[in-house]
Amino acid sequence: MLQEHCFIAAVNTDALPFPAREALTIREAWGLAINRYGSFPLFIRRYPSDGIANFAFDILLGKPCLIVEHHNFFKAEHRDVVRFVNTLNSLNVTLHWRSLGDVLRRSYQWRIESDGIVQVRMFANELLLKNDGDAEREYRIEKADADSVGIEEVTANDRSLDWQANGVSVFFTCAIPPGKEVSLRVRYTPPASNNGRNTNIRGFLRIAARRYLCEFRDNFLSRHEGLMAVAKRAKAIVSRS
Repeated sequence: MLQEHCFIAAVNTDALPFPAREALTIREAWGLAINRYGSFPLFIRRYPSDGIANFAFDILLGKPCLIVEHHNFFKAEHRDVVRFVNTLNSLNVTLHWRSLGDVLRRSYQWRIESDGIVQVRMFANELLLKNDGDAEREYRIEKADADSVGIEEVTANDRSLDWQANGVSVFFTCAIPPGKEVSLRVRYTPPASNNGRNTNIRGFLRIAARRYLCEFRDNFLSRHEGLMAVAKRAKAIVSRS
């Protein structure tokens, strides 16, 4: 569904659906993104409470450093936020603080072959690729495409590119002049039109209710410790009943 509706990737704390039927492989857990769900990329985020060592290990593996927290983490004049950011910045690495979308678009793996061509492994459905060299370079891009909904088009700066697929991955090439950046995008087949009708009203209402309750928690309850405590007790009672 996310793939069909042009989302570039998903980000979540948990990597497996609930209840989980199988664990991640080491390769999946250490990879930049998880591609087992129809080749739609899932990036993993962490809470500060997971410990700075886990963030350092992610950075060592070349994974994007994605942080998640809720509103109550920003209390007391952001003391906990400042402490955590200072600890993160103290690591022996140069961090670039960007928006979430920008981080995902710049997450890829690369190597230069003996013929000078740059091999790139793309993860999100959009990629920002910059040639920092002093001469034009050719890039060969590969992206996982097993069990996807089907590719409609591959573009570079909205210009169509030729591409090939083998049932496991999609491949295409792109030449980038020195110092230039190109926006690459893999567009997937959109869903069939249902003339605006939602065929699962019950499911739609359940999702909407959960979304609005989350917003109510973050924007109102988290600002009032007493009300948040009451809400947590009420949730625990409902869960036990």
